[in-house]
Amino acid sequence: MPTKQEYLDAWIEWTMNLVNGGYEPYLLTFMFNQMMGSERRTSERMIIAIEEFYKQLLTRILRKPRKADLYTEFPRLLAAPDWPVHSHLKMTVEESAVNEGKHWHGIFLLPPRSRMQVALHAYLEEHQGKYAGKTKPILRLHVVPIERTEREAIRYALKQVDRGRIGQDAILVLPKVHSEMPGS
Repeated sequence: MPTKQEYLDAWIEWTMNLVNGGYEPYLLTFMFNQMMGSERRTSERMIIAIEEFYKQLLTRILRKPRKADLYTEFPRLLAAPDWPVHSHLKMTVEESAVNEGKHWHGIFLLPPRSRMQVALHAYLEEHQGKYAGKTKPILRLHVVPIERTEREAIRYALKQVDRGRIGQDAILVLPKVHSEMPGS
């Protein structure tokens, strides 16, 4: 059975292969509105919201997603839940109280060929209301281009795996292959 470090190293290698192949990496943070229910149900709703965000954004990146090659043209998203560490709290007091501070970090990899005419962070800053807001599951998106520290950013996004708070099964990888989709 692989160790936590071996899992992290494998994710870093996977991501770096895509970056070296021309994908643009971004660190993405998803902050959520309050979600009622158990921890399990809240996690499920957060995953659904991230998947919906990905599907909406996909049409801005690919002209015809249904006809595109899943393995060479689709953006990738590697995401995991996170909780604030109060000594390094970068959230407002209100945000740390919502869903017990649970939020998600992700590494978004924009493919070399994309319909986007601007950088992802500029696009999402301008169109934040389409994907997030007080009436949507996602309250706020924060996007930062990763320019030199890809390995550190990947470790940061997956730090709860390294700390043992979540398991490998809590990592969300998009796009899903057909066999992973509901009803397959």
